[in-house]
Amino acid sequence: MTRLNLLIIFIAVLLIAAYSSWLLSTFKSVTQKEQTKERHISDYYLDEITATLMDARGKPRYRLTANRLDHYPDTDTIEMTQPVLKVLTKKQPGWKITSESGVILNSGDEIHLHGKVTIKQEARAKQPATYLFTRNLRIQVSNEYAETDEDVKITHDSNQLTGTGMKLYLGKSRLELLANGRGTYVVPH
Repeated sequence: MTRLNLLIIFIAVLLIAAYSSWLLSTFKSVTQKEQTKERHISDYYLDEITATLMDARGKPRYRLTANRLDHYPDTDTIEMTQPVLKVLTKKQPGWKITSESGVILNSGDEIHLHGKVTIKQEARAKQPATYLFTRNLRIQVSNEYAETDEDVKITHDSNQLTGTGMKLYLGKSRLELLANGRGTYVVPH
């Protein structure tokens, strides 16, 4: 064998080794990506759930019901279908918040409701209930606070108010529309 033949064989072996190394690293990368995707699997679920969160004195503060809850350990989140959250305030009429779906984050202190959201503040002694209609609501449970960047429609008796973006202080029954506020007020006869 000549030096030229040995050199050609040596280069061929190096090319085969480099190609094999590249294939192996590509295979490992694809396998790791597939394993990462597989990790977002629910480790438990609950159907037809009702949970009550109590305050420090043992009084009910929130009641959450949902058709289904799925817990995902990789993100430590809980996904809900058709959740209903009842906020039981001390001094103000309670609130009932419903949506199509939602996610519980930060060990239960934050709830993101997705899709159509309906919020009802219970009727008071001489006043009817107030209804709010929006989409994609974020709730901070410990602060009794909710907000959205979406359009909001508020109805109270025959009166109506619309706007874009909202801050809702549930414990104080205070509402702020952030932009484009318009209202219709029907004067009683």
